[in-house]
Amino acid sequence: MTVFFSTERLTVRKFTPDDCDDLADILTDDEVTYFEPYATFTREACVQEAVNFSQSDEFYAVVYNGKVIGKIYFSRRGGGSYEIGYTFNKAYQGQGFA
Repeated sequence: MTVFFSTERLTVRKFTPDDCDDLADILTDDEVTYFEPYATFTREACVQEAVNFSQSDEFYAVVYNGKVIGKIYFSRRGGGSYEIGYTFNKAYQGQGFA
């Protein structure tokens, strides 16, 4: 597992396929995905999405106390610009993690 950086409270690392349950806690919540450019996922679809994220260089897991509580999207868009996005589990929002 590749860790990109850690803070006092969080670790940001590559996703693994085993993150599917924690990822499902995020992507199956209609309130969390409301402004996202994709439909709310089913729990079953999150299994494949965790595999997809684990093979991507654009998605990163935000981990707190061993649980994935969020995902970060970081993508080069050309012309020296990047796109950054993030989505956090509703139970961990408003606590200064993002």
